[in-house]
Amino acid sequence: MAAPARLLRWILPPCCVVCRRPARERDLCDRCAPQLPWNIRACLRCALPLPENGYCGPCLVKPPPWQSATIPFLFEPPVDTLLRQLKFSRCLAIGRVLGELLGEWIASHPLTRPDLIVPVPLHWRRQLWRRFNQAAELARPPAKRLGVPIRHNVCRRRRSTPAQRGLDGNERRRNLRSAFSIATDLGGRHVAVVDDVVTTGSTLAELSRTLLKAGAARVDVWAIARVK
Repeated sequence: MAAPARLLRWILPPCCVVCRRPARERDLCDRCAPQLPWNIRACLRCALPLPENGYCGPCLVKPPPWQSATIPFLFEPPVDTLLRQLKFSRCLAIGRVLGELLGEWIASHPLTRPDLIVPVPLHWRRQLWRRFNQAAELARPPAKRLGVPIRHNVCRRRRSTPAQRGLDGNERRRNLRSAFSIATDLGGRHVAVVDDVVTTGSTLAELSRTLLKAGAARVDVWAIARVK
């Protein structure tokens, strides 16, 4: 660690983002780190938790438009609370910690590295109100660790869709139809899309289809947590 970083750690010692007790390097203490709900065995296509690694029934019948999903955690305590704090209370330290864990998870698996990373975009009105995009915050640590560039301007949200919370799968799909547009020809590139939580996968499916129509050769999904 460089001298300025060591000095900053001495002035502002690490504090666990879960319990606020003193922590080590990653702002996650030895008590809380083992309690994280890791998504160890999951569907290779959508990351739905399974008794063993393989493919879930829905993905065998009708696979999503992306090629693979890498999601290290289940949407359970304390990760669910951390993501809400990041999203609604702008706790950016949480985004850094979870993003670093996502980067480590990806680096520890034999995955094909993408050409670029695209965070799921917010509509400009929502981003103006929220003042940041949580997906972009989560994308920074894995991009840095893997040496893959983030492209914020590749995709934009064409319209401000109502919140997905409380909608069923069909309602989510209708809500997101034609919600995204791509600003450039992706020319056969491999794209990794980053989001915070995957529930039904409707948002990521619509964005993946839009990227593929714009010329992407392959789309993978990276996210922090998966709803069972």
